[in-house]
Amino acid sequence: MRAKANSIAPMPKPARLLDKLARSRHVAQLVDVHTEHHASFDSTALSSLWGHVARLAAGRHGAGERRWMQRHAAALAPLRQHTERSLPAFDAKLLSQTSVGVAACCSALQHAPAAGSSTIAEWSSFWEPLSTAARATLANPAASKLWGPSELSATARALTYDTGGASRAPLLLDCLAAAAAPQLGDFSAAELSQTASAFARSAGRSPGARRSSSPPLLEALAAQASARVGEFSGSELVVAADAFARVRRSKGSSAVLAAIAPCARAEVESLSCEQLSTLAWAYAASGELPSAALLDALADASTSRLGGFSARSLSVLLWAFAALGESSSTSRRQRLFEAAVEPAAAHLREPHRGGFNTQGLCNLGWAFAVVDPRARLAPLFEEGLFVARCEERLGEEGLTAQRRQLTQLHQWSLWREESDSRASWPPLPAPLRRRCHAAFVDQRLRPSAWQLAVTEQLRALGYTSLSVELVTEQGYYLDVEIEHAKQRVAIEVDGPSHFVGRSAKLSGATQLKRRQLAAFGTRVISLPYQTAAVARRTDDASQQQLRDALVEAIVAVVGAPGDNQSEAQARRARKVSVRSQQPWRARFEAFYGAAMEAESSRND
Repeated sequence: MRAKANSIAPMPKPARLLDKLARSRHVAQLVDVHTEHHASFDSTALSSLWGHVARLAAGRHGAGERRWMQRHAAALAPLRQHTERSLPAFDAKLLSQTSVGVAACCSALQHAPAAGSSTIAEWSSFWEPLSTAARATLANPAASKLWGPSELSATARALTYDTGGASRAPLLLDCLAAAAAPQLGDFSAAELSQTASAFARSAGRSPGARRSSSPPLLEALAAQASARVGEFSGSELVVAADAFARVRRSKGSSAVLAAIAPCARAEVESLSCEQLSTLAWAYAASGELPSAALLDALADASTSRLGGFSARSLSVLLWAFAALGESSSTSRRQRLFEAAVEPAAAHLREPHRGGFNTQGLCNLGWAFAVVDPRARLAPLFEEGLFVARCEERLGEEGLTAQRRQLTQLHQWSLWREESDSRASWPPLPAPLRRRCHAAFVDQRLRPSAWQLAVTEQLRALGYTSLSVELVTEQGYYLDVEIEHAKQRVAIEVDGPSHFVGRSAKLSGATQLKRRQLAAFGTRVISLPYQTAAVARRTDDASQQQLRDALVEAIVAVVGAPGDNQSEAQARRARKVSVRSQQPWRARFEAFYGAAMEAESSRND
């Protein structure tokens, strides 16, 4: 209970005050202790209190503690103000411990529906004086020696745990990076993974800022993590994988993810449901091809424990396995999705607390569209729960919905139309369907060098009336479309993003596009970028190599011109003595050579 305002509490000894804080079981009790004995709080006691705030917010009953902080932000204000006045007396350890507690409080308030913007701004502004105090100790040769691996990693993690911390204290992140670099060999596995997570998240949130220190540190962290990955526990492996997936273009990131895979395979059974989904996400988002053994283990462990996944973790897990496409075992992926129907439907029935958010809903629909499971999907889609939740969520967000979310829903709508067996599913409302289609069409990209090279060689083969960057009725962009033997055929130049990592395995997005184009009547010839890349070389042999590849691909999908040609085409073919025993390429070039000559004579 709080002390009465007019009572005078006895001054406790410092040891008794710290013991009283340690015995507190709720954040409310910590606040009461500060209110009752605030005059006795020195820098050590203040920092200890913040450390206990962080402990309780992350503990078994953390959700309840965070809700209390959200509802009682005003009660925490005197503690924040007292701490701010005392910061100049804090050393490295005290600053680090305080930053962790402040981050927990700021994060709770940012997720509070009732928290006003002014309250959040007041708490986020606390990082500025904390940053000033920390940078002062880092700049002092004597005081800086107290900044060891534990203090550096905890402070960096706290700054990025609160989404406003890194933006409020960017100079502190640079100072922490500079201080951490020469000490990385002394970091524990936990400290390495947490520090990598902090700077990776910072780099992702501020792509145009604070890059001077982070990339060299991330490269050094990657080298340390790769060499010492055997020291990491299962949870530390997940944190590291998540970190380096976020900075996948940073030097050394691919090596870390490759080194993590076999170690993570051995730890899969010890991971929580959230960690399983995070690990799957890391490989799907990074584009780094994981080992088949790791994917199989992740699928098996997840399938047997789907009832324990939160809505968010479930949607992330399903998205990851769908995005990895051909990398994962088809049978295991099918079993995972079939087993996920009922748990996903249960989360759909919880529209508020515990249910899917907007991105989770879109991930869910897109993932099922990619995998196209054989299971009975009525609980998810036929009963109308999915469409109802999409309408609620996207209706609330209005035009602020991200384009990615709308494009995912558009592909779900196309999946619904792919088969008559899904005709009974309720469709998205017409206004939402139009928004989704518009977002899907609006994602046009510039033609790649490979695409332009293929187009040039198609014209060299005689395809003068071709269409470039054509949009289908469903909204898909086609790189090039040609007419072959009176049939319209699309040619897609599959760049690196169409594959998982540097493998030849198609990504889930590419699988979905190919299947949906075929379902709606578009014949597609796929040309891997490895083949198209030869056109970037100017020598005749390379140009001929690409033309050969194009001819072979067209013939393989559509057939040689002589197979289904009209009588007029056959007569033109006979004029150039095309024999049936000729190789397909020769028949193909002879046929189009005759056609071009006929076209030229008519023009003359």
